[in-house]
Amino acid sequence: MAKYVMFVMTNCAPGTDAEFNDWYNRIHLPDVLKVPGIVAAQRYKLTDEQRRTTRPDYGYMAAYEIESNNLPKTFSLMNEGLKDVYKSPSMNPSTWAYFFQPVGKRQVKAGAKAAAKKRKPAKAAAKKSVKRPVAKRGAAARKTARKGK
Repeated sequence: MAKYVMFVMTNCAPGTDAEFNDWYNRIHLPDVLKVPGIVAAQRYKLTDEQRRTTRPDYGYMAAYEIESNNLPKTFSLMNEGLKDVYKSPSMNPSTWAYFFQPVGKRQVKAGAKAAAKKRKPAKAAAKKSVKRPVAKRGAAARKTARKGK
């Protein structure tokens, strides 16, 4: 299955950040995630600290992970599935959305990989070392109850 990411840049109407974020997180993201092929979503807000002095025209971005062997069909399902859903008036209608597909494999810093591997076995070992009492069942439980134990 081919993987893609759709980046959507948005703004809210002036003075409606709280309403916009509430609608986007509670209503819009769940609506989008109902579309077949869209498997995950994450939102971001532009930070005040930037490497460049110029700023983009958008203050919010959403990244949608898509798995599809037919991206045009996914577009169609998205358009169909979202045409009648509630759209908050707090969202500025001017948006920027583009689809990207991976080029090469995802790379992770070597130290981060090693640290993750070291943490997993430690957690598993800790779980195995905890002994929990086993509840008696059936005839053994009735026999213990009769003896007053």
